[in-house]
Amino acid sequence: MIIWDCIVVGAGIAGSVVSNRLLEQDPTLKILLVEAGPNTHELVDLKAIETDPEVTRNHTWSFTSVPQVNVDNRTMSALAGKGLGGGTAINGGAWVRGHKVDYDLWGEMVDDERWSYEGQLPYMRKTETLWDQTTNPSVHGHQGPVKVETPVEMGRIFPLRQPLMDSWRELGVNPLPSLDSNCGDNLGVGNIQENRHHGKRQLASQVYSLDGITVLTDSLVARILVDRSPRGPLVSRGIQLENGTKMFARETILSAGAYNTPKILMLSGIGPADMLREHGINVILDQPAVGQNLHDHILLPTFWHFADPSAGWAKGSGNPLFEQPQYDLGGFGDFITATKLPRKGLADAIAQDEGGISPNPMLHPLLNRDRAVSSHQLLYSGISADGSAIMLVSVVLITTGRGSVSIQSADIKDDPVIDPNFLGSNFDRFAARETIREAVRLMSSNMTIMGREIIDGDGTDHPLTVDSTDEEVDALVRGHTG
Repeated sequence: MIIWDCIVVGAGIAGSVVSNRLLEQDPTLKILLVEAGPNTHELVDLKAIETDPEVTRNHTWSFTSVPQVNVDNRTMSALAGKGLGGGTAINGGAWVRGHKVDYDLWGEMVDDERWSYEGQLPYMRKTETLWDQTTNPSVHGHQGPVKVETPVEMGRIFPLRQPLMDSWRELGVNPLPSLDSNCGDNLGVGNIQENRHHGKRQLASQVYSLDGITVLTDSLVARILVDRSPRGPLVSRGIQLENGTKMFARETILSAGAYNTPKILMLSGIGPADMLREHGINVILDQPAVGQNLHDHILLPTFWHFADPSAGWAKGSGNPLFEQPQYDLGGFGDFITATKLPRKGLADAIAQDEGGISPNPMLHPLLNRDRAVSSHQLLYSGISADGSAIMLVSVVLITTGRGSVSIQSADIKDDPVIDPNFLGSNFDRFAARETIREAVRLMSSNMTIMGREIIDGDGTDHPLTVDSTDEEVDALVRGHTG
């Protein structure tokens, strides 16, 4: 019987990196990496994940949330990568750092400067090789394993680039230095950065080599094998697969993603005792926190029609520019813009969430410094076949509502019960409302070139305006949140 030094469950971003680093530190280790999905490395062309529905299904956990009470009781798609590389096989390829303040708050929370932005920056630099000659080399890496590109560097210059930049300026949102969206203080307009290599998707399981690691794909882990040691503490002894096969190790690392990690723990008898007993699972450790505190972004897409569809602003319009080969080397967008929330109304929303107590503006982390709460990116492809419309993807980056992941049975084949609790706090609802108001100001108001000259509204029967009521904006938010 093989006793592995380490079994890593899940070959996504975390599992691939930790396996690689463990072997890098000690080449004598016997490491087994177990993945439920297929061997993505066997795909001749990774683009098949994006273009072939069957390949997409094979590489995706297609979960669905419970009905969301604050979003008209709609269920939400909850996708996750499945296969070697995990999320890097199916995500959009955006390479986006958080705002400096977010990391600094981590450092303050744990009283450890290593978690602050300056403490994390050396590792951010170590990770990447940025191919963009205009950015500040002191905040970027040029010898790391992950190749990072910008659309401009790859020759993708979109016709709306200048009008969009000018429109943001008219709203008081200025370009970032060198248009670097990962400069630390990312409040402003910057070039989107993508973790692509000459336009090609990069899998974490290839960027961080798995050579020397035993990899087992198409193998669903049903539970962690846990015993109580002679001294009392619980000790992991290995894993059991869905087919009953047991594998043993001195250490087990569970990195199966935000949805499947708590699911596996609960099926192993580690989680809220009452829920485990409800499903007939032997309670090994009563741990109510397992599956709690789920964080998620709020996605708010809006759709906009051109005043002159023949102007060639988007793909499908007949503009030959978009048929040039470089436009097939990444996403169909150029800028990402991060913005803060208006102060008016923000303290009231926070107070409603905190028992009616007015927050101290000098001490509260959502008030005492500017935070990048919203982001916006305009996409020029895939919205309308004739190029007559575009989509603005707006995201609420910071939320205070918290969701959960639980189980519906003791069967590993049943999907987890996912409740992201979208718009679950007054802060979240305020942030979503103001994010949409900003989108309306940008795209369809007289305040910007986009609104005055290029866009002819959102195509709905009751389009929003800068004068729309909170109730009208909230109705759109509930209908568009995803």
